[in-house]
Amino acid sequence: MLDTSIDALDAFARLSPDAVLVVDASGKVRIVNDAAAELFRTRPERLVGEDLEVLVPAEHRATHRRRREAYQAAPATRRMGGELQLWASALDGTRVPVDVGLQPVVAGDEPLVVAVVRDLTARRRVEQANHDLERTATRLRQFVDVASHELRTPLTAVLGFAETLLHHVGYRADDRTRELLEAIRRNALRQERLLSGLLELTRLQRGQLRLRPEIAAVHTLVHEAVDSIPGLDVEVEVDARSLVVADPLRVVQILVDLLVNAERYGAAPVSVTEVAAGPDQVLLVVSDSGEGIPEEFRKEMFAPFTQASNGDTREAEGMGLGLHLARSLALAMGGDLSYVPDEPHGSRFLLLLPRGAAITGSTAPARRERSA
Repeated sequence: MLDTSIDALDAFARLSPDAVLVVDASGKVRIVNDAAAELFRTRPERLVGEDLEVLVPAEHRATHRRRREAYQAAPATRRMGGELQLWASALDGTRVPVDVGLQPVVAGDEPLVVAVVRDLTARRRVEQANHDLERTATRLRQFVDVASHELRTPLTAVLGFAETLLHHVGYRADDRTRELLEAIRRNALRQERLLSGLLELTRLQRGQLRLRPEIAAVHTLVHEAVDSIPGLDVEVEVDARSLVVADPLRVVQILVDLLVNAERYGAAPVSVTEVAAGPDQVLLVVSDSGEGIPEEFRKEMFAPFTQASNGDTREAEGMGLGLHLARSLALAMGGDLSYVPDEPHGSRFLLLLPRGAAITGSTAPARRERSA
């Protein structure tokens, strides 16, 4: 138990930014600072000499009195509240959520207790707002799951019918009919990609997206991504000996997204280049020579549902999930995805992945080639 003086306690109370009450062994309030008076909606002199129980909700006063008397019999430094919700009662009847710290002291020969009271109203509001946001987010994720699955069934049928018609009658159809069938197929594929993106987003947020990491050759993954985009001219410069520990399917998915963006929004030449990144990492740079990403958009470019042009007149396709999903997948595999502007113009996306074990005895040189 600390030994002090009434004057020292009064000075401490006046200097403290928290609400401070000093209470004697009978439960009478001896010292009140301005912060405590403000918390309890009164003036300091109004509380001096009052029973402490006047600041406790009426239905809890008897219980509080018994607990206070038990504490006085064996005083100790103690925190009240924490996980247990405590309420104080202001003199105007307002209930205030509080956290209370108790410190027994001796002033002269008189045992006193210093109570430091913190108003938790703002914290509780934030906690409630976070709870409401999480509940809303959960409902939105559930809606996306249900809507995506419900939309996928008829969409798969439309895509299947379009491909069947193109295969069986497309070669006999006139140009206009074939053009319409191609449009149906193209838009069905686009909608399928959008739905897949939404489903992957919700699975990532829940930690339910399964990754299957393995040792894979960088050269193979890059060429698989390049070959999946017919007609795109890509310069590839990677070390045939380089390996990564990652989910091959997801690495290809990331590279395809970056290459499609380069094709759609950038300009030739487009390249995938491996650059030095240290013994434990592989760094792939996907570059193009387009206008690059506007500076004002770069800070939020990896956020979900974000695009460089927004609104009803935007030219960008999709829902703004591609870069967000790509970076989330890279992070989930122990890597990262970032962006730097190229000079004098263009875009450079940096895909960092964990390096796999070296191939013993391999002497394969770095390869530079153009893929079409």
